Parts: sequence; structure tokens; C-alpha cells
Amino acid sequence: MPSRQQLHDTIDRLPDTELLPALRFLEFLADLPPLDDEPYSDSERAEDELARQELARGERITLAEMKREFGP
Repeated sequence: MPSRQQLHDTIDRLPDTELLPALRFLEFLADLPPLDDEPYSDSERAEDELARQELARGERITLAEMKREFGP
């Protein structure tokens, strides 16, 4: 895993013209929500499999239908 010092060293090597894009990208990364590191559960697998089967049978609704039922 890279260290913070490696990151600082890399930033120090950037030309001035790249500082703003680098800052924007780092801010974007810092604002991301934490990754879901929970294990993929058996119940989630079962729900996903059920959804795949429903799609295979043509049991689906359009986005417009979903919005009418659940709101925008």
C-alpha cells in the first residue's frame, strides 16, 4: 500500500499546470462514500438470482412505471 509520503512526493513532481486537476481529483476521491466491505450474503445472492430469473421471464417494468409507483 502506498504511503502518504509517496503521494506527497508524487504531487511535488507535478508541474504547476497539473496542480488544479490533481486537487480536483483528490477532492473527488476524498468525498466518495466508503466502500461496502460487507460480505456478499446468501440472502443477497438469492435476491439477485430471483431478479435475474424474473428478467429472463420478461417480468420487468419500465422506468416510467417505476417512477409512477415509487415517485421521481
